[in-house]
Amino acid sequence: MSHIEPSPPLRELMASRDTINREVFADFLDNYDEQHRKLSQELVYLYFEEAASRMAEIEAGLAISDFESCGEATRNMSDSARSFGLVKVVSKCGALKSCLRSPTPRREQLQSYFAELLNAQNEVEACLRQWYCGKS
Repeated sequence: MSHIEPSPPLRELMASRDTINREVFADFLDNYDEQHRKLSQELVYLYFEEAASRMAEIEAGLAISDFESCGEATRNMSDSARSFGLVKVVSKCGALKSCLRSPTPRREQLQSYFAELLNAQNEVEACLRQWYCGKS
């Protein structure tokens, strides 16, 4: 008689709020619908490993992070994939970068972009939670 391992809870699948297990995300992208599968894993990791790790830094306004690669990733995506939550994440990173590099960055504008970035992150996380809860 073979023993079937239970699916691990979502919290074990995610290393932390901002760092997502690579295998979990690869599985997610492989099984999502056709449009969303067009997104590369590189874009996913770009956000969750690079942008998210700098959120506190951005919020505090202590440094100007380099989000050039975020803008490049957005330009390289097909039009059919632009409505997905990850695209919002990438565009907000680019907006933050531009605002931080302006000669006179406005704190209210930075806070607004940061809040929008958090909302986009929450949309992606909610999508993952729903998908994995339905799978188990």
